[in-house]
Amino acid sequence: MTAHSDGLIEPDWHVLAKSADGSTYIYSDGTIASDTIKAAIADVEGIETIHGQDDIAASGTDLQAALMVEAKAGYYFIDAGAGDVVEPVDPASIGQIDRYRAVHGFSPDKPDYATTIVYAGPGIKQGATVASANLVDEGPTFGKILGLTYPVPTDGQATDDIFE
Repeated sequence: MTAHSDGLIEPDWHVLAKSADGSTYIYSDGTIASDTIKAAIADVEGIETIHGQDDIAASGTDLQAALMVEAKAGYYFIDAGAGDVVEPVDPASIGQIDRYRAVHGFSPDKPDYATTIVYAGPGIKQGATVASANLVDEGPTFGKILGLTYPVPTDGQATDDIFE
């Protein structure tokens, strides 16, 4: 992409990586084949898996992406205009601008995968912790917070332990 002095950006790219922290989506304008892109990044340090369109569709993620790339444990994708797009996690950099603020994007199929969610507000127990929950429980929990119900059964259930 080319930035102009008037602040406008010209979309003259052929391949673009967009970070989702533990993974990155790679978009192509179609001029470069996905296999060529995959071969170009296959040996980049910190990459664990490169998923093609079939995997992307099966996981329900961004169907506009040509590829989805997962980072190895201890690595993280960044949105840099130039230079490296994957780097080792540096504990001293946690919380700095553009570094590890809302770490997500790792496949929930990974062994020992864990994440954090914080609930706060009216009707939520202050200081409550939940030992374990599932990602599919977030929708029903947010629904309950908002006073909404699903018209059909869902895979998840509201995390009732957080409510007063």
